[in-house]
Amino acid sequence: MTLLSRIDLIREIVGLVEAPRGLILNLGCKETRLGNINVDISGLPEVRADALFLPFRADAFSIVVFSEVLEHLQRGTESQALREIHRVLRSNGVLILSTPSAEGFWGKIYWLADPTFWLIGHRHYTQAGLRQLLDKSGFRIEQFMVRGGPRDMLFSLVSPLVYLLGKLTSPHYPNLGSDYLVENCKRGYTIVVEARKSHRELQL
Repeated sequence: MTLLSRIDLIREIVGLVEAPRGLILNLGCKETRLGNINVDISGLPEVRADALFLPFRADAFSIVVFSEVLEHLQRGTESQALREIHRVLRSNGVLILSTPSAEGFWGKIYWLADPTFWLIGHRHYTQAGLRQLLDKSGFRIEQFMVRGGPRDMLFSLVSPLVYLLGKLTSPHYPNLGSDYLVENCKRGYTIVVEARKSHRELQL
């Protein structure tokens, strides 16, 4: 059986998306290298920076990858981060975003079972809420998918424990397989969005 991880799905979308020629920014990269410039607030990124105050000129990038980051921002600052992404994207540039879903059976199970939700307020989004947030931040949605499944949900639930253990020893993430190959509205728990920069006036 062919399996597709979230990172491979994002990489696939980056390779297929129609965007102006230019650089790709991977914002909140952790250990991934999905762009020409990989940015995070910690670890070993090429540029260390906060998503709320990007140290780049306007219109610098053709694509911005923002995968599994939005939900970690301080509550209420999501719009500021998205406006910063809007600012640094070129005309007709593309945002590729993924974030946990709060809808559907598996989305609700993941939400309630997610230890980071209870400990640090890790958020999960409704589809309507995320659509509204992107619209107000100046993005026109072109693809809106729900992906993932039980294996990836289990990986996400054990990841915080693995991370904590990794502080004491070398981190070792279990290979539980991936379920991001097909659209899965009933069992999916991750929203994946491809959205294009709009030039209408942003809503405050």
